[in-house]
Amino acid sequence: MFVASKQADEQKKLIIEQEVQKRQFQKIEELKIDMQKGVNPFFKVLFDGGNRLFGFPETFIYSSIFILFVTIVLSVILFQAYEPVLIVAIVVVLVALGFKKDYRLYQRMERAMKFKKPFLFKGVKNKAFMSIFSMKPSKEMANDIRLNPNREDRLVSAANSYLANNYECFLDDGVILTNNYSLLGTIKLGGIDFLTTSKKDLIELHASIYSVFRNFVTPEFKFYFHTVKKKIVIDETNRDYSLAFSNDFMRAYNEKQKRESFYDISFFLTIEQDLLDTLNEPVMNKKHFADNNFEEFQRIIRAKLENFKDRIELIEELLSKYHPTRLKEYTKDGVIYSKQCEFYNFLVGMNEAPFICNRKDLYLKEKMHGGVKEVYFANKHGKILNDDLSEKYFSAIEISEYAPKSQSDLFDKINALDSEFIFMHAYSPKNSQVLKDKLAFTSRRIIISGGSKEQGMTLGCLSELVGNGDITLGSYGNSLVLFADSFEKMKQSVKECVSSLNAKGFLANAATFSMENYFFAKHCSFITLPFIFDVTSNNFADFIAMRAMSFSGNQENNAWGNSVMTLKSEINSPFYLNFHMPTDFGSASAGHTLILGSTGSGKTVFMSMTLNAMGQFAHHFPANVSKDKQKLTMVYMDKDYGAYGNIVAMGGEYVKIELGTDTGLNPFAWAACVQKSNATMEQKQTAISVVKELVKNLATKSDEKDENGNSTTFSLADSNTLAAAVTNLITGDMNLDYPITQLINAFGKDHNDPNGLVARLAPFCKSTNGEFQWLFDNKATDRLDFSKTIIGVDGSSFLDNNDVSPFICFYLFARIQEAMDGRRFVLDIDEAWKYLGDPKVAYFVRDMLKTARKRNAIVRLATQSITDLLACPIADTIREQCPTKIFLRNDGGNLSDYQRLANVTEKEFEIITKGLDRKILYKQDGSPSVIASFNLRGIPKEYLKILSTDTVFVKEIDKIIQNHSIIDKYQALRQMYQQIKEY
Repeated sequence: MFVASKQADEQKKLIIEQEVQKRQFQKIEELKIDMQKGVNPFFKVLFDGGNRLFGFPETFIYSSIFILFVTIVLSVILFQAYEPVLIVAIVVVLVALGFKKDYRLYQRMERAMKFKKPFLFKGVKNKAFMSIFSMKPSKEMANDIRLNPNREDRLVSAANSYLANNYECFLDDGVILTNNYSLLGTIKLGGIDFLTTSKKDLIELHASIYSVFRNFVTPEFKFYFHTVKKKIVIDETNRDYSLAFSNDFMRAYNEKQKRESFYDISFFLTIEQDLLDTLNEPVMNKKHFADNNFEEFQRIIRAKLENFKDRIELIEELLSKYHPTRLKEYTKDGVIYSKQCEFYNFLVGMNEAPFICNRKDLYLKEKMHGGVKEVYFANKHGKILNDDLSEKYFSAIEISEYAPKSQSDLFDKINALDSEFIFMHAYSPKNSQVLKDKLAFTSRRIIISGGSKEQGMTLGCLSELVGNGDITLGSYGNSLVLFADSFEKMKQSVKECVSSLNAKGFLANAATFSMENYFFAKHCSFITLPFIFDVTSNNFADFIAMRAMSFSGNQENNAWGNSVMTLKSEINSPFYLNFHMPTDFGSASAGHTLILGSTGSGKTVFMSMTLNAMGQFAHHFPANVSKDKQKLTMVYMDKDYGAYGNIVAMGGEYVKIELGTDTGLNPFAWAACVQKSNATMEQKQTAISVVKELVKNLATKSDEKDENGNSTTFSLADSNTLAAAVTNLITGDMNLDYPITQLINAFGKDHNDPNGLVARLAPFCKSTNGEFQWLFDNKATDRLDFSKTIIGVDGSSFLDNNDVSPFICFYLFARIQEAMDGRRFVLDIDEAWKYLGDPKVAYFVRDMLKTARKRNAIVRLATQSITDLLACPIADTIREQCPTKIFLRNDGGNLSDYQRLANVTEKEFEIITKGLDRKILYKQDGSPSVIASFNLRGIPKEYLKILSTDTVFVKEIDKIIQNHSIIDKYQALRQMYQQIKEY
């Protein structure tokens, strides 16, 4: 009967185990599907860790027994008093029950109490204190290096060691040996533009982080990942924008930006390899480090160095898409500095300073205190007093509960905080095979013994995932320390941070008892972390997801020098706007730009604003640029007078071409001036060719055209006759008043031939009272003057008239191309599809786009309707020749249109149609797209009115222009808008 009962129990256990395995298999498959989607569970069963007796912390049990024993000896045996024993016993029981319920509370208190005496009270920690802290006799302690160049000069005490003999040893460029007998190397990584990258691409990119930690499954490696967000000041107030209005407007904008909170967010991965766990030679122990055989020590260490460097190179390869950069040495003014030590020094108190090293001695004699003089700790906040007597406040954030699952966006809200911080994540992987066996054994034991089946199944799943290499496990802890310049700002930052974390499913609060632990743990240390638990490698990868902005442009050393202006990204980092592709100062770089935005999106304001900002490029030229080319010309092809006020305020000439009114354009007079100038023979011939082509277009206006816009009926003889007459008129020494009339006079007065040259040109001739006599048959002074800095041309009147628009546009663009002579040249074409509607004009501009880069010119094409621009004959050329695309909001856009013209992704299109309010989406070939704000709040309203002219003010501006007694048109405009109460 006993045997039967035993067999029944075994059968029951077998059935339970089989059922659990079945459910476990299903759960593993579900977990793998979630992991492929970038969703990784937290295995809560790993959080409580630690050795226990009867469910209580083991060390607490031993300590309590010792305390009770001492109490009994002192109270009962010596003083015959039983009350103290009872009181102590009650206290121990109550504390024990609390620790049993929340082991992590005990863990945090235990780790906090491990500090030496200075940590047992709140007060001041100075440099000497920090050296005492770092000399804890544990190889897991802070990674300050204590190898003295004179080996016989031993450490006398921790304090005077820090003050007198704090040395660091470089084994190699970018590799440091610590006093804990481990190697350190640090990589700086770039972020991923998560706001503009599709979810699928983000998962693929994030998978590369997963792969890093699956390749490190041995405990001799530790990883410290730092997210550093530091406040920076954008001060561009000293820039000279050449023109009065440009200087006033940009000064107001730059002063506003200087007051804004800008932050630089950076990511650093530090790899530590513990040599004491990997060196098997008998001499490689702590005793060896203390003897005088330093040469042997160096030989063995260097033998291990190569393996460490290989591992770092592997990590760099796996994270290549994050643009890794090793922190190494660099030379400036003949002095060698270490970026690696500068970073470790920065972690102390967020103070940036150069760190000089001496490669000849291999040892550095700088003190690793980060420019911090003293540190004050209070209840929830602390204060740093720096060597320069400046002050900074700080507070640590303690995370006691975690969300059920981790994803790469877990800490996005932290990265977006309006606060400086250092967020350190520490991870130490465990041996996978040993861990797998232990997990499997524990899982079976829990299930068979009748324990929690859910807990047993979770451990079983972990065992399988670890065994299959899907994940690894490791110890994890973090330290989040916020910094601020004032106490009030510090309190506000803590409030926002805690609120952001709790909104993501965490349980966070300002650290109190453990604040010192967190403050010092942010360097590179496990021992000071109050709370350490096990997580999967995927959890850790989610914690350190580098989601920020990988492309911010260059503030200096661009093709024309400084950036155009600084905008603000979505994560409060600066974005340095440039139209040119990244290159060195003075290099010929493509800068053509396509600007797309619907009505009311702010397109005109953006174009006018950046036009003013480009006034700075009238200064500072490379040394190899000739004096006559050291100038800037900006031409704005306008429509509906949107830039009218801006051009006038900038001191430019605004050319209004109206139907039926003499344009003031005389192509013959211009070409004749070119012949008499110092232009090259090629330039002279080009000018004549342009006029020939223009007059030919006039003569063939009514002819049937082929697909290229050429006449199918104009005879070769007439073409040659016309060309000869044009050449003679331009090169002859004669008055060029009314040149079309002079051409007709040269051909004779026979008007009977309907296809003759006289009949063809008559509509454009004043003597025949032609319909279009006002176009080019004018006085011998051409109105266009490209010697000025800024010129505007309005096409509102003629662009919709197909009878004259092609001729005017052809001549305008020909003149503009002639002015692109090597000087810095900016051509803006608003509603470009209107100007490029005629095939001949479009093909002319196509050639201009292809050659303008070599002429040191950029062309910016803008439109409200992308559909209309796609219908342009050179739409494909625009897409190819415009490496920079800038998008403003367009709620009614079509994805296929944006993809065809600008190679926009679905994610970018979603942003264009929904996520841009006074913002731009900047997209440049070879770089990630960026969302940046051009928020002009706080700028005087009269400036904003000048940037974009409402049609109701056109006549008022006309009056200012026509009033010759008004010398300063800009001030007159400003006063006009200031007098208007309602904007």
